[in-house]
Amino acid sequence: MKKMMAGVLITMVLVGCATTPHSTPARSSNAEISISADCAIALNGQTVKLTDVGSSLTAAGRTKDAPVVIRADRSVPYQTVVDVLTQLKAAGFSNVSMATD
Repeated sequence: MKKMMAGVLITMVLVGCATTPHSTPARSSNAEISISADCAIALNGQTVKLTDVGSSLTAAGRTKDAPVVIRADRSVPYQTVVDVLTQLKAAGFSNVSMATD
């Protein structure tokens, strides 16, 4: 499903719920950006600044067409997610998916 928001084209991939309340869905080799309830941003578990999201992906050896998955806590303000998407677009990353748990 493709959506256009604030000039940022994203492809959303909806991931189903875990089978038990405490299990974690299997992770792929995609780069994963997580946004915690306190709006802290992490790339594959390492905290990064919003302005460093794109350069951190590049430094990690990710190409511009590499898959990137964003996982955000449900309490994160929508604008924070849009800000991350905007940084990814500015850095040239286009294969971005949103995961839901």
